[in-house]
Order: sequence, then C-alpha cells, then structure tokens
Amino acid sequence: MVVCAMQYAAPEENIGFRYENDIVITRDGCEVLSKYPLGIEEIS
Repeated sequence: MVVCAMQYAAPEENIGFRYENDIVITRDGCEVLSKYPLGIEEIS
C-alpha cells in the first residue's frame, strides 16, 4: 500500500488543505481506495 499525499498552505491568506489517497499495488495493477475522485474546486 502506498499513500499519496498532497499539501498546500498559504499562511498569508489563512488557507490550506491536505489530500491523502491510499493506493494498493498488486501484480495485476493498482486500486485507488479513495471514495472521492481527485479534483480541485473553488468555493467562494
């Protein structure tokens, strides 16, 4: 199992986030275990 993690922080704007996604790697390929697809949306 591999955990892919991304983190973004902008202290001057008082915002940030962390995204983690577990991935199982097997001989036949890989399987992403996240229930939610990776995507970036702006919420205003």
